[in-house]
Amino acid sequence: MLNVVAVGDGVMLYNCLGSLSAADISLYNSGQVASAAVIAYLGAKRRAASKTRSSCFTNPQLVHFL
Repeated sequence: MLNVVAVGDGVMLYNCLGSLSAADISLYNSGQVASAAVIAYLGAKRRAASKTRSSCFTNPQLVHFL
């Protein structure tokens, strides 16, 4: 199970997954991918999801950067 806590964690995982070009990495959404975890999920070369899965995208207008 992948637990992404902050947007920075999701971006870091996205970059790490993208840099592993020699590795064949797949991510599977068996339940829910939400918020920053969506960023990491999109970083995998191959993605799959169950029929009952859900994804939650945060409204970017609600995110405030300091």
